[in-house]
Amino acid sequence: MSIPATSSLLNPALLNALNELNGFGPLFSSTTFPSLANPASLAATAAANLTSADEFPSEQVLALSGLLSQASALTSAAAPFVTSPLTSSLLTQTDSPVLTASPFSGTSATSSSSAVTASSAAGATLTDYQVAVNQLATSQQDTGLSLTSASSTTFNTGTFSIDVTTEYGTAQATTTPVSYSIYAGFTQQQSQQALADAINSANLGLSASVTTSGSTSQLVLSSSTPGTQLAFALNDVAGGNGIAQAFGNASVTPGVAPGDAVVTAAQDAIYSVNGVLASSAGTTNGNTVSEDSGKVTLTLANTTSAGSPATVTVASANTNLAAEVTSLVTAYNNIQTFVTGNSGTLSATLAPQLQAAASRQASTLSSIGITINTDGTLSVNATTLDSAASGSPSSIESALSGPQGLATQLNSFAGGLLTSLEQGFGQAAPQALDTSQLSVGLAGLFPDVLAAATLYGGGLVNIHA
Repeated sequence: MSIPATSSLLNPALLNALNELNGFGPLFSSTTFPSLANPASLAATAAANLTSADEFPSEQVLALSGLLSQASALTSAAAPFVTSPLTSSLLTQTDSPVLTASPFSGTSATSSSSAVTASSAAGATLTDYQVAVNQLATSQQDTGLSLTSASSTTFNTGTFSIDVTTEYGTAQATTTPVSYSIYAGFTQQQSQQALADAINSANLGLSASVTTSGSTSQLVLSSSTPGTQLAFALNDVAGGNGIAQAFGNASVTPGVAPGDAVVTAAQDAIYSVNGVLASSAGTTNGNTVSEDSGKVTLTLANTTSAGSPATVTVASANTNLAAEVTSLVTAYNNIQTFVTGNSGTLSATLAPQLQAAASRQASTLSSIGITINTDGTLSVNATTLDSAASGSPSSIESALSGPQGLATQLNSFAGGLLTSLEQGFGQAAPQALDTSQLSVGLAGLFPDVLAAATLYGGGLVNIHA
């Protein structure tokens, strides 16, 4: 016979274990109770069994069930802050494709103006940059003569070379011979295309193409990267006349327009960051600017109006950081309150373990707005926490993550509870003659969670441990 329905809210698995004891069955067994027909004996036996049912260890079962729920919630709340030893900011600053990024070191960059775009890497300093753009870097572009596309070629036929000098006018200037072939029967456009294909195949950082307009075509060369550092010059080598035919002169240098050709000289970017004037001259950066030891990249897209620089803001990439901290505090307070409220049933060691984890980080917790109350719970100063989350996520990392961080300690504590509970529930139900013995058996199954219990004088006594 099952125990009374008043116990229907208890853990079903443990109810079944009690039912298996068949506590009421003996009432109907004449072998066990030969005086069954005796009303007084029957009443006494029934009363004893009902008392036993009323003494079913409901407090233990409810405490176990509640603790399982609270420990699971604490594990979930701690998860965003529990990091691998390989996620330290030192190891992840280089954006390793192998190492896991720290939840605290990620950053994002935004700009107030389309004139400047920005990106930032992990570990970048959280700050603002005032960026004014006076001049964009541009590439050198040589636009050749307009030739009648379908006309027979005026280029010398055969295989010839031109000299292409890159980084012209700098100490790094390099001249490379480029071979091309013009065949009999070529048109002017085919000859221009042969020269363009040869230059592109040389991979010299130049882009060559042939543009057409109506019945005419032009050879257009440009540097792939803007800035004077990547200016270039072209020269015919003896025997060939490709440059002379394409541009009107056998030698084309930056800023010099031979004949009807147009040569647009390259120029460097001129800009200022936080009021400090700078230029891309002497570099191959073009319109790309690096700040903060390469962790912040600015891309200049247009000039800005005088007195109206673009504001680039580098902030933490984790916009949910403050909310996640608050959730962790809530989970801590919930389990702390639950453990304290069930101090007569749960092990007396649980509450001190929680309080010790918080006390060890008291000073660092205080710096991010978390204080310890006299009852062992935690309070959050939202203003201080928001300030730390937006301006100093590393302070939250110090308080919550790492081997001694509060989240790490709480995750370990909750994990230990869950392991103990899983091991206890995984064992066979305790065998007992009455519910007092069942309670003692439960305490034995969950020695790290429940208060120890013993039978004394026929009754159940909890020994707080």
